[in-house]
Amino acid sequence: MIRRAGIIATEIVAGIMIVAALLMWRLSAGPISLSYLTPYIEAALSSPDGAVVTKIGSTELVWASWEHAVDLRARDVRALGPDGKPVASVPALAIRLSVSALLHGVIAPTRIDMLGPRLRLMRQADGSFDLGLGEEASLEGGDAVGRGIIGALLAPPGVQSAAGLLNRVQIVNGEFLLDDRASGLTWRAPSLDLDLGRDQEGISAWLRGELDIGGQLVPIQGGGRFRRATGEAEASLSFRGMEPEFLAERLALLDPLRRIKLAIDGSASISLDASAPASISAMTAPRAASSWSAWSSIWAGPSSRRAGG
Repeated sequence: MIRRAGIIATEIVAGIMIVAALLMWRLSAGPISLSYLTPYIEAALSSPDGAVVTKIGSTELVWASWEHAVDLRARDVRALGPDGKPVASVPALAIRLSVSALLHGVIAPTRIDMLGPRLRLMRQADGSFDLGLGEEASLEGGDAVGRGIIGALLAPPGVQSAAGLLNRVQIVNGEFLLDDRASGLTWRAPSLDLDLGRDQEGISAWLRGELDIGGQLVPIQGGGRFRRATGEAEASLSFRGMEPEFLAERLALLDPLRRIKLAIDGSASISLDASAPASISAMTAPRAASSWSAWSSIWAGPSSRRAGG
């Protein structure tokens, strides 16, 4: 009896391996169209009240990589407002569905990766912010999409609904543009990865990319966390190898930095608590210890000359 059960188990495993091998062989020749799934995925990605309606150009099963294996890929994804005009767009989404929800007849994403999106954040003169997602997107529509994503991630995990099982949203190789109308400056990150994850406490975030400062691409990375129960939040950002003279070309206030011919590393962090004032800290340091003399000559030099003269 035990031997018979072992034979059956071996046959099942062998059958699964054969099916998987055939699937990989088929996907190596190109994506498999899953157009019949498109209406269901559109419904899962649309807001229940109809304020945002999602439209998808095509749905495919693709071989992504050995790390991600098979991906469900939605291409030419657009979010439309109540008037039918586009409010956000993404070239492609990689979607992972909940198997348990499928068994109950529900299409529920557990993870969504936005592939190659363009994000535009505008800081208005009054200090308010507006978000745009995509080439044709309106800033107001981008805000609605952003609120929808954050709202889904802030909901208690495990709710059996189309959005209730979503626990991770990623931006992969996105382009980010900050248009600061208050200062008249624009900041661009040509390649940015952002990871938003949900857990029992709230939302955690992680980012990595490069910031274009006067033509110099400065590596940046950061992280953050929001706790649902207390409303506390903290975030940090660090950079490596920034040459101050490039930053001084953009900010007249930092013109003395033009004389510094060295690369610096730096970091900044902020903590927010509903019951206390915001706590902000920052730190910068030259990359080489021997460069401290050059750093001091810019800021301490004038006072030293006055003291000695």
